[in-house]
Amino acid sequence: MSGLAYALLTYGFWGLVPIYWKIVTEVSPPQLVAQRVIWSLLTLCFFVATPTRLKALRQIMADRRKLLWLCVSSVCLSANWLLFVVAIEQKMILQVSLGYFINPLVSIVLGRIFLGERLNILQRLAFLVATAGVVAMSLTVGAVPYLSLAIALTFGFYGLVRKKAALDPLLGLTTETLLMTPPALAYLFFDYQQGHLHVIEDWRLLLKVMLSGPITTFPLLWFAHAANMVSLSTLGFMQYLSPTMQFLLAVFVYKETFTQAHFFAFALIWLSLAIYVGDALMQLRRQRRT
Repeated sequence: MSGLAYALLTYGFWGLVPIYWKIVTEVSPPQLVAQRVIWSLLTLCFFVATPTRLKALRQIMADRRKLLWLCVSSVCLSANWLLFVVAIEQKMILQVSLGYFINPLVSIVLGRIFLGERLNILQRLAFLVATAGVVAMSLTVGAVPYLSLAIALTFGFYGLVRKKAALDPLLGLTTETLLMTPPALAYLFFDYQQGHLHVIEDWRLLLKVMLSGPITTFPLLWFAHAANMVSLSTLGFMQYLSPTMQFLLAVFVYKETFTQAHFFAFALIWLSLAIYVGDALMQLRRQRRT
């Protein structure tokens, strides 16, 4: 598939994924993240259990530079997971949505600072309109949205580090998950010692938690493919699909507050998307003519 297709698949899936995390809120967020790591690793084992991939995985683990990049990305990813699960548990899907609305702006800034990516006039206009929408949405919160900002920054840096690492998506994600596994196992053992590991007592709950493996792994693999195939700026603007879907879930399914100010901010963000997509289509037509 093309990078664009991978990006659309990724963000469409992430737009609906709060539905899953809503059904496992009986598990504490730290334990749920630890469980998520373990079941993701087991899911990835099905894909990497070949002599060629295992050899490549050992080479990555022996490369200090690549391992350093992946240590950083694994910290960013695990922090993002924890913030996301906490927000869902606290019935703050609008905060999640706001965080992922801010995230594309973070990606654009990081792409400009660290990768030298530039925006043309229409793309800059789209960026300014989107920024106005995000600022307007932030003002409706009534305070600095620390949770939203933390979600945006952790995932923005994750995307940047993965692009800088320039690794095979499957092997990179497997290495990240391996790096997260020891602290995850330590936390689960601690919870077991405290008598809080209730999933081992309820097979239905265990099955639901086990689903966190494929639900986590597949979209991250799609995202890694997209990050390697399209510019960080393009990836940043496409990320609006996910928070838009989360926003609609929060308002129409979970009945979180929706005001006129929210509507105004939402309209500005969609206007920025229309400008950006229009510019992309014009560039595509020019390429076909040449």
